[in-house]
Amino acid sequence: MVVSNRPRTMVMAGERPISTPLHDVHALSKRIIESFAQKAALCEILPAEASGTDLASVIAICLESASMLLDGRDEPDLAGMARLEEAAAEWAREEIPLDSVLHAIFEGSRIGHRLVSDANSARDFDGASSAVFVLIDVLDTLTTIVTMAYLRELRAISNDRHAAKHTLTTALLSGNPTGAMARHSGIAIADSYVVLAVSLPTQPDENNSRRNREVAARRRLRKVQAELATRGRQRALSLLSLDGGTILIPAECTDIDPETLIEQLSSAGRVPITATVHTATTNAIPEIVDQLHQLLDVACRLRAAPGLYRFKDLALEYQLSRPGPGRDLLVSVLDRLEEHPELLETLHVHVGNHYNRRASAKALYIHVNTLDNRLRRIAAVLGFDPCHPSGIPYMRAALLARELSADSTRSGYPGNGLRAHQLTGWRPVDAEPVGVGRRLVLRRERS
Repeated sequence: MVVSNRPRTMVMAGERPISTPLHDVHALSKRIIESFAQKAALCEILPAEASGTDLASVIAICLESASMLLDGRDEPDLAGMARLEEAAAEWAREEIPLDSVLHAIFEGSRIGHRLVSDANSARDFDGASSAVFVLIDVLDTLTTIVTMAYLRELRAISNDRHAAKHTLTTALLSGNPTGAMARHSGIAIADSYVVLAVSLPTQPDENNSRRNREVAARRRLRKVQAELATRGRQRALSLLSLDGGTILIPAECTDIDPETLIEQLSSAGRVPITATVHTATTNAIPEIVDQLHQLLDVACRLRAAPGLYRFKDLALEYQLSRPGPGRDLLVSVLDRLEEHPELLETLHVHVGNHYNRRASAKALYIHVNTLDNRLRRIAAVLGFDPCHPSGIPYMRAALLARELSADSTRSGYPGNGLRAHQLTGWRPVDAEPVGVGRRLVLRRERS
């Protein structure tokens, strides 16, 4: 509770206490409620029962507190202040906006001050001045009590809701949602959900200190979660960590566009988010989540441009990432080039530049004739011409399988890898030729 430390004396208006107009608290409470009813903004936010005795008793407490301080008593009534705290907590539970609550307090103070001023003699400047300072102290006390109680209750409600959402989200991801759980959490279980697997990458410009990296990552996560709560209309469920996680949006929420949502989350967290998306029935969520995160791993390993991807966008890459004898055979195609790192480097750059000889030679800082000589050597080592129309699809698939394989780091070539567009016909937007050690950020041109 905040009150002024200044010693108090009764504020007088001539020969009578200046607080006299505030003594009839019941009549004055009714007048203030009538004033609220005439103001559309206040009338809309007040609950149906606010016009009854509950609000009247709260207003009476505020008036009595003002009257006590004007009469020279230092401390407001503690029981009254406890009742004010209960009322503020109730307003928080009823989701009445805090700014509207504070506006109502100031509106009531304005009416009380006008009554005191009208009853005071215009010549009694000292009394009017003292009354202003006292009323400022009253506002300080009331707004502090109401705000602290409101926010305390709001935090408790938020924690309860977060725990309920976390429990329900975990149950949905594990395939064990129940009607009882939905009733306990107060959140209805939808028939189907838009499922998003999300990756939150670290930023290269962060401090190298591990502690600072964690602080920055947690700050980004909080920003992303806050933006998700706003943009997701409180309907989106999520299970996010510092590295990413899963978001579930009821399919019935058609006003929430997944692609726009990812852009908004990226902007809020100031981090380029990569995500994958698919719609699934509630019972199929666990299986789809597993597949979406596998697809997300493929996008991240290929260093795909940030954004939202669907299965149709990375179907070939996803299939080539699946273990099996076919992928093992494709990976082994380039094993013969292990002893010739400059040839493996040349092949990566040339395929990455869509077999453009001039662009590849420029990127490798060699003459075009030297490039042709290396390509002939590659054909001799592999036993087939990777630039021949019959060998191009096979070579692209082999390079992609190698990039996605678990042991793809065995090559000494540091290269820049192959982006999805370089193997499936995607065309780069405003991109320079692929060169040695150069990372190229590309986007798919969507139809």
